[in-house]
Amino acid sequence: MANVYLAQINRSDYEMIRGILNSDLPNAYEEWLRFQERGEIASTRRGDVVGHIKIDPDELARYCGSHGGHRSRHGLLHFVIKKSEGEQY
Repeated sequence: MANVYLAQINRSDYEMIRGILNSDLPNAYEEWLRFQERGEIASTRRGDVVGHIKIDPDELARYCGSHGGHRSRHGLLHFVIKKSEGEQY
């Protein structure tokens, strides 16, 4: 059993976050929610403990600015991992 953390993005922040990540997320917020839901279901079935990390667009932008080249889904995942470890940006 592992701890798994997923990004939690508010609908009102979605387009801003897509812009920060160079549009490397699904076009529609609903697609993003389905993707996250599938990930959560799969993790739960494996017996993992799922947590959610609220994504603040300003903090994500600061993180991306200080970690050049991370403006993608991969960068978002890395950001979520760092936030789960208590990092602040």
